[in-house]
Amino acid sequence: MLKKAFLTAAAASLALVFAGCSSFQTATNLNNVKLTTDPDRTAVAHVHGEVWGIYLLGCIPFFTGSTISPERCALFEDNVTIPRAVGMVTKTTQARLNAPYLDNMQTESTSCWLFPTILFWYKSIQVSGNALR
Repeated sequence: MLKKAFLTAAAASLALVFAGCSSFQTATNLNNVKLTTDPDRTAVAHVHGEVWGIYLLGCIPFFTGSTISPERCALFEDNVTIPRAVGMVTKTTQARLNAPYLDNMQTESTSCWLFPTILFWYKSIQVSGNALR
């Protein structure tokens, strides 16, 4: 019985590691809609980034998303913060889309206890905006 529980925990841990706890997505088909009122800027894409993680007692990071490499996980790093998520989105927008401006940025923060565990919490930060040149 203990062996089965250990294998299940190991499989769940591997799934978390390979699932990617952070993401960056773009929508480039804007159908000629102008997403900014600035006449000197052109909208390139709408961008969305998310970083989430599992925390012990709501404050000690266990698994979190990597803000340095989107689509990856990090262990024991407190990356689920608004400054780190915004940094990930702005840096990735500049690198992938060559867009030095981000307009109408919005963030959303979520934190909830993982029922029926006593020790673990889920935290998430989402950032979205319009990439401009």
